[in-house]
Amino acid sequence: ITFDKNGNIVSRPLTKFFNVGEREETQVHKLDWNSVVRVMDKLDGSNIHGVNVDGKMIMKSKKSFDSDVAKAAQNWLKSDNKEAEKINKLNEWCIKENLTPTYEWTSPDARIVLSYNESQLRLLHIRENVSGKYFTKEELESICEIYKVIKVDEMDISTFDINHYLNLAKTSEGVEGWIIQFASGE
Repeated sequence: ITFDKNGNIVSRPLTKFFNVGEREETQVHKLDWNSVVRVMDKLDGSNIHGVNVDGKMIMKSKKSFDSDVAKAAQNWLKSDNKEAEKINKLNEWCIKENLTPTYEWTSPDARIVLSYNESQLRLLHIRENVSGKYFTKEELESICEIYKVIKVDEMDISTFDINHYLNLAKTSEGVEGWIIQFASGE
């Protein structure tokens, strides 16, 4: 969470998340798989979120405005690019509504494992700054339709089975993984 000089919350990004099985609390048998509400593609990029700094949305990585990826995303938003223009309009709305947009930044210049042909911010989530409430999938889809921004892809969860995803993680190539969100927002 980021605060301004007066102690007001100006950004509340996603709660830190971990791989299934990475920590004691993320062991398969300890998670309530019946409360899954979203399964999103985990792109091989960087989690970037917006921070309202004096009425202007500035991109920040988990801990820094000055990381290479935060600077690259910020510079991309200043470019003469129609996709950046759409994201900037969404960011302006988020400032007015006291919300934090979180994006996945991918770029040919920020390759981790998978390569991407162009730089892009894809909307991952929006969260209320004060309450911490996450937008629902339906709310996010509506916002994406209004602002014409690209959201990360999501899987159909009508037949969600964690064992299917665990097996896919072992055998799939060209996939970073998935972000699983529970009804609690976590």
